[in-house]
Amino acid sequence: MKKLVLLLIILITLVNAQEQEAKKESDSLNVKTEQDIFFKNGFGTIYAKPMLKDKQLQENIKLQGEYNVEKNKNAVIKFNKLQYKGKLYDLSNPFSKKGRLKKRDIVMKKDSNILVTGGDKQEFLDIINSIKDDEKKSKDTKNNENDNTVSNASIPSSSYPSSSNDKGFSPLAYDNNNDDSDNDTSTSNDSLQQTVQCDPNFIKDGIATYYVQQGLICAGKTSNAYYPKYNTSSCPNKVDYEKNTIQLGSELYVTDIQAGEFLVRGCVYDDAIELLSEVGMCKAKPNYEKNTAQIQKQYYYIFKNQREDVGNCTPTDETINLESEVGSCTPGVDFEKNEAILRKQFFYVLDNQKVELGECTISDDRIPLENDLSSCEDERHDFTINKSFAQTQYFYTWQNVRYDIGDCVDAGENYIYNHYLDDTTCQYQVIDGRVLYKQRVAYDDLLGVKKFATDCQTTSSGGLEMQEEFAGYTYQDATKQAIRRINTYFFIPGTTTKEYVDKGIETSKAYPYIEKQCNVVNSDENLTTTFFREVTFEDTDENKLVELYPCQADKVIPYQKLSVTEVLVDTLTKQITLPSGTGYKILGTDKMLVGQPNWTRKSPNHTSSNVKAKSSVKTDLAYTYNYIKKYIGNNWLGTIFTGTIGDFTYKYSLGNWRTGGNVAFNTLSPKAVNISVTPNDTSKECGDNWCYDYGYIWRFALKPNYADNQIIDVIESQQDYLRADGTTYTQPNSGTLKYIAK
Repeated sequence: MKKLVLLLIILITLVNAQEQEAKKESDSLNVKTEQDIFFKNGFGTIYAKPMLKDKQLQENIKLQGEYNVEKNKNAVIKFNKLQYKGKLYDLSNPFSKKGRLKKRDIVMKKDSNILVTGGDKQEFLDIINSIKDDEKKSKDTKNNENDNTVSNASIPSSSYPSSSNDKGFSPLAYDNNNDDSDNDTSTSNDSLQQTVQCDPNFIKDGIATYYVQQGLICAGKTSNAYYPKYNTSSCPNKVDYEKNTIQLGSELYVTDIQAGEFLVRGCVYDDAIELLSEVGMCKAKPNYEKNTAQIQKQYYYIFKNQREDVGNCTPTDETINLESEVGSCTPGVDFEKNEAILRKQFFYVLDNQKVELGECTISDDRIPLENDLSSCEDERHDFTINKSFAQTQYFYTWQNVRYDIGDCVDAGENYIYNHYLDDTTCQYQVIDGRVLYKQRVAYDDLLGVKKFATDCQTTSSGGLEMQEEFAGYTYQDATKQAIRRINTYFFIPGTTTKEYVDKGIETSKAYPYIEKQCNVVNSDENLTTTFFREVTFEDTDENKLVELYPCQADKVIPYQKLSVTEVLVDTLTKQITLPSGTGYKILGTDKMLVGQPNWTRKSPNHTSSNVKAKSSVKTDLAYTYNYIKKYIGNNWLGTIFTGTIGDFTYKYSLGNWRTGGNVAFNTLSPKAVNISVTPNDTSKECGDNWCYDYGYIWRFALKPNYADNQIIDVIESQQDYLRADGTTYTQPNSGTLKYIAK
């Protein structure tokens, strides 16, 4: 039994040694960045996802690392940590990528695919399986015994070709069944030394069958989680550089969580694929004597959208001219001779990309040094000798381009400034009613401009006395009081200048408002009473009465309506009324009567006496009515009748035939008067073209339902009001007017 255990230990040691030897080769891995990378920052943290075939595993792990950009724009990305299930694990073999930036402000966008090398994908699996082992140990014994399936947590290498060390991890453990109390302990030594030959492992119908030796028994197990390994030591890739092709060799493996890794299918070569090459990944080999460089190329192939390099950079037959420049190299400096000793950088340009070779070397060029005071912001201060030294920037100019040398340095003896103390720019500190005085170290530069070498510091002890002065009031209308405010200050030492510490500070002094009514104004036009108020307070500290609000309107109260009073405001005489609708109105207006006219005042009808008339034509009634020329005997008659009806007068007059006189009225009388003419005596005396008509009677009468000589009272309904000050007011013209015939 001991010999068997010793044999297994030796086998395990050999397997581990092979695995360690395989790990010496580095792996390559495609990753996808998870954030934008701003190389101008110089350095920072970077996160990326490894591109794996097992997408569930890919989602659970993440690489973490950092990027650094050197002064010459060489950039290095290194992933040295693995995140898995919320925890962070260090990688002893980090994955990295190196390159040169075309410019420092370039940005690598999120989700960029990059190829990193130098790491060990086996280490991923070591970490994951170690975690799984810890989880498995925490399960109870029954679950361990019943779980005969292998939960493969390996990196699915089928997503990319891998080197020979791309193995799944499983701790190699020998199970000698020590826990089986039924073992026959009397087994002979001969039996223990027997070897067991297990059947070959195989794959059929997508299921891998492999055999695990347990003591003297081969225990068959199955798994569908087999995975390929490419370019292993037992199945290397076949490269044909003449035809530029490569055949990928692969083997299939499964990982048993207890017994390790098992080969389930031997070496198989895929069909040849194209072997590619490029020169961008390889620097040319310089020949400084010939001032040329031999271009090198890197062979590679693309498998499942992932690039894999083949071997190292290989020289080609092509050469390219070398160039040199001094701009990117820091020169040597000879301050005694005031010269810059230029150094040059060799480089070549390939595909519009500049590639530097080697380190900067000393050239034969020497350039005079210059210095620039304006490039340096601050002086250097020496508080031991109480002086400040102006700084200058040394530089040289090459091909019209300025190059600074080092940092700012002392400018020389002419730029040394003596220190003195200054307090004009310092803020004073108040503690317990005292002012602590502060000063700072100052100096005057070459132009006499005051500058400062230190911040303000307290230099006086005991402090200065702080004083106060009246600064006004804060008015609190809600509480009806004024709060006294003050300013606090002190005098700058040696002057009469006040330096205010605080302004407008409210004190505990409060003065209550004094409110007093100062006036009352009644507006009969607006029917309102306005009360006026003034507000003052007594400042007992300043011994004065302060007017806060002068006499001004405080509140406006409307009049209250009382009863209505009817007042005789006018009497109209000699009015004529006429019917209108269902009532009567005054002639010539739209004013309606209340009730009826006083019919007893109506003028009687008027009838004229018998009147002779002479007509210029044959007399008939119509002409007599419309065109009258009247006379008695041989005299012209003139006015024959006048009278009045109410305020209106009427007059009936005649003209002669020369003037064409007719009946005349004032403006409105004809509207109210009816006129009629009737013959009284029909005897005539006629000449050639005229006749005397004898006996015409004229009658004048008001139209039906018209009344004249009316006396009409105008009555107004006036509103009485009670003013807010207690007095009363009757508003004229505030009501309607009524017209009543007396």
